[in-house]
Amino acid sequence: MVAEGTEALAVDGVKAGNIIFDVSTRGHEEILPENANVLYELPSNSVEKQHQEFVIAKAHRENLSLLEINPSYGATCLVLASSIRLFSYHEWLKEYGGTWSGVGPRQPSQT
Repeated sequence: MVAEGTEALAVDGVKAGNIIFDVSTRGHEEILPENANVLYELPSNSVEKQHQEFVIAKAHRENLSLLEINPSYGATCLVLASSIRLFSYHEWLKEYGGTWSGVGPRQPSQT
């Protein structure tokens, strides 16, 4: 996954061994008030609705997208960004060529 222009990120409880049940992307028109609550840790009081409306209006105005990863054990992962692209491992290698430090195909061990 590559997220460009990341506006907000909320990750909680994601650990090794989690099972990924679902990975989905949504356009700005599908962002829910509950997503705003999680992304911005909004308080549950009377101003919550105003904050939700502000976040959703901004998402519409800036044409933001939402990535949601639903792993097991109650973990949460949401990313609000201007561009979100999902790649298979081989597509990512072709696009980025393993140029990030320490990222790329494993080399056979020299034992």
